[in-house]
Amino acid sequence: MRGLRLRFPSVSIYHDSADKIQKYLAHHRRTKADYIISGLPWANMPVNVQEHILSAVLASLAPDGMFTTFTYVHACWLPRARRFRERLERYFTQVKISRIVWRNVPPAFVYRCRVGGLTTGGRFTSLQ
Repeated sequence: MRGLRLRFPSVSIYHDSADKIQKYLAHHRRTKADYIISGLPWANMPVNVQEHILSAVLASLAPDGMFTTFTYVHACWLPRARRFRERLERYFTQVKISRIVWRNVPPAFVYRCRVGGLTTGGRFTSLQ
């Protein structure tokens, strides 16, 4: 955290529960965030916890906001990881998936999700 704050002094970085997003936005006299970046272990979370956190994220993103998170390749086939991916598709108008970062241990990829309004059928695209 300290390294990120030193490297990006104009960016507000918080290490706290995701359902406290509104508290930090209020601290900066804002109601919506342009970007929310998450490193949460979505594949390990019960579905109701995923829903609770995604609801907080969606309620806190600006109309053109972006939510970014990652998952490990070995976990993306787990039932909870698949359900999380389905939720991303349902809640975001656009979901882009990065290339796999094989040099990461364990290998991972990134989801970049745009709001642009809720949808009943988002679209996945690969960032190749």
